[in-house]
Amino acid sequence: MSTTPARPLGIGIVGSGAMSRTYVRGIAHLVPEARSVAIFGGRGAAALGAEFSMPVEPTLEALLARPDVDAVLLGSPTQVHREQVELAAAAGKHIYTEKPMAATLEECDAMIGAARGAGVLLAVNTVTRYRRGFQLARQLIDEGAIGELRMVRHLYAHTAGSFFGMPAWIHRSEAGSPFLDQGSHCNDVIRWLVGSDVTAVHAQYASFTADEPRGLTAMVQYRFASGVLCQILATYEWPEPALDAEKWTGDYTFVGSMGTLEVQYRGRVRLGTGDRWEVLYEHPPVDGSGTDYDEAFVYPYADQVRDFALAVREGREPLVNGETARKGIEIGVAADRSAATGQVVQLPLVS
Repeated sequence: MSTTPARPLGIGIVGSGAMSRTYVRGIAHLVPEARSVAIFGGRGAAALGAEFSMPVEPTLEALLARPDVDAVLLGSPTQVHREQVELAAAAGKHIYTEKPMAATLEECDAMIGAARGAGVLLAVNTVTRYRRGFQLARQLIDEGAIGELRMVRHLYAHTAGSFFGMPAWIHRSEAGSPFLDQGSHCNDVIRWLVGSDVTAVHAQYASFTADEPRGLTAMVQYRFASGVLCQILATYEWPEPALDAEKWTGDYTFVGSMGTLEVQYRGRVRLGTGDRWEVLYEHPPVDGSGTDYDEAFVYPYADQVRDFALAVREGREPLVNGETARKGIEIGVAADRSAATGQVVQLPLVS
């Protein structure tokens, strides 16, 4: 595996949408181990480049040819990740890609193979792991604060119609189903907190407010190798009023033999044992508009980029590499298959 000197990792930014803007701001304010050196792609490239004094390159090949680019950060649509990863790996650049890493296992395997073959790192956004409430939850579960983990319940709810306000590329089938797209987050963090692999998936999809795409609402159940059971409701069809001010929610409940742990995506962590509940953490208020820099919004993205930069410097794997992220995609693919057939799908999948 190639490494770089102990200078800031030079990152080339691919894409100029909301996520690229989030990462560039996070790197500038919170990641001294890295710097954004140039940008390619998207209608906002000129403005983002000007804001952070980054030159705008006309092609991905030109970005990859720059000697000050040690790695690329892909804030690009899911359906182009495989091609861009393969190009970056061939150029000897380390890669950090937005989620989901790909919509199919075949694409995931090609990306992993390209990076491994070139001796470069491949990291994938699984930002929920880096939120302080979830890191506290992991510590509490590992310490046995709720005893033996038995059940997990997750609600991921957007208000009706929000899916269609997202960039057009997300609506295309080659980007994956709505559940595979956002499920890549919850699949990863639940698997991380449970500490076990999923062995069976049963899913039912519906769309109550539109004919296409199918699956704006998903009811999904998992069994883990450890015996833990998990139930997820993921929907883009929640009615007004919203469950919170941001017009979406992401709540997790972990039930053990001795207590219950409730974790809100950007809210509080609450531990219930004996005859009482105790609030252990409150996430600071978040401005998710993207208008201005907001550390409470940006920090978990910055923390994952920092892990990536340190992994390159130290010649180690990032916390979430391609193989780890693939497991979350495999769960999403299994849910798609189950919803299509009405059958329980066993994992690992046979292609």
